Amino acid sequence: MEPIFSGRVENGRLVIENLDKFREYLTTLQDRVQIIVRKPKKKQRSNEQNRYLRGVCYKLLSEWSGDTTEEWHEICKQMFVEPTKKIIDGNTYEIRKSSTALNTKEFTDYIEKIRRFGAEHGVIIPDPDQTYYD
Repeated sequence: MEPIFSGRVENGRLVIENLDKFREYLTTLQDRVQIIVRKPKKKQRSNEQNRYLRGVCYKLLSEWSGDTTEEWHEICKQMFVEPTKKIIDGNTYEIRKSSTALNTKEFTDYIEKIRRFGAEHGVIIPDPDQTYYD
C-alpha cells in the first residue's frame, strides 16, 4: 500500500507535514509519479457523542413522551436536519441526510437544538460534560 502524506495549503503553497519522511519516501521512487491532492475527510462524531445522543438526549425525551428512542431519532432528524430537495419526474422529494453523515460542527448544533427543544418542554438534558452514560 502506498503511504499517504498530509499537509496544508498556505497562500497557494503546499506545506507537507513530516517533510523528512516524505523526502525519504521520494528517494525510493524512480521515473514518473502521480500526485493526488484531496481534502481530508470531515471529522465525524465520536462513539462517546453517539452514546450521549442516544443514551441521554433520546432516552430523556423517550421517558418524557413514552415514544421509543428510535422514534425520537427519526423525530429529531425531521425537526432539526435540513432537507435537500430532489426533483424526479416533476415530483419534489425531501431527503434528510443520516445523522451519521453530520460533521462535528453540524452534530454539535444538532444536539444543541435537541437540548433546546427539551428545555422548552420541561425536559432538562444535561450538558455532555456533566453526564455519565453507557
